[in-house]
Amino acid sequence: MKISKYRALDAAKWVASYSIIAVVVLFAIFPLYYVVLLSFSKIPSISNITISSMIPNFSTFTLSAYQAVAASPFFMWLANSLILAFGTVIVAVLVAFIAGVALARLHVPGKKALIISLYILTFFPFTSIVIPVYLGFAHLRLLNNFLGLILIYSSGTAIFGAYMAKIFIDSVPKDYEEAAMVDGESRFRALFTILFRIARPVVVFLALIAFIGAYTDYAVINVLVTHGSLYTLMLGLYHVSATASGSQTFAVNLNIFAAFSILMGLPIIVLYIVFQKYLTQMYSVSGIK
Repeated sequence: MKISKYRALDAAKWVASYSIIAVVVLFAIFPLYYVVLLSFSKIPSISNITISSMIPNFSTFTLSAYQAVAASPFFMWLANSLILAFGTVIVAVLVAFIAGVALARLHVPGKKALIISLYILTFFPFTSIVIPVYLGFAHLRLLNNFLGLILIYSSGTAIFGAYMAKIFIDSVPKDYEEAAMVDGESRFRALFTILFRIARPVVVFLALIAFIGAYTDYAVINVLVTHGSLYTLMLGLYHVSATASGSQTFAVNLNIFAAFSILMGLPIIVLYIVFQKYLTQMYSVSGIK
């Protein structure tokens, strides 16, 4: 009798656990599902959304939103976004890694105060300094310039990245580098041939943050870029979806917005799939939540 009672209790726990997991998964997947559904529909705005529109209806499926995106300079904007994102990744990762190594390995006066300052700086939104940055860049003629954009995005990521790299490198024993230097390697070579390889999880983590930050930002680049030839996908997204609506109030055309968002998000999804192993290592080793 007791055994059957325990089995019933275990079965109830199993049903409750998987029911909760199913609800959470549905809650997480539903936005993506609905964005994909909207991209194949003719729903022009949020006010036209109904309960029935959330159910797939293959008779009303259309590729008009994707055709509108294809008619735009999508690939030029994609190229601009990738140039900006990968340029930011290279600069931000190198600066953050070298700064993180210095904070973790070198004993310099005021290091603790510097670490605390870096930590505090991560709380400030980057948009809070847009106006002084704009004035400074205008004076230096760095507006409408990839170099200026890469500098501004990589600097913001490098501050956070240096702090994260320091935390990760603290967990790596110094013995690896010292053993390499005993074998005749210079400190510089030991840094990049030994420590850089061990720190691949944090390097990948910082690279993804830098890529996504530059690739998906709208507020900063909308201020610093005015030439259409330098538009990124984020600027193009609002340009296409707003102008395609034909509204003088610039209301967003929802189905075009959804189609553009899906195409724009594909590189990010690919990167997460490719580097999933390193991200898992980063979360487990450094304790990032």
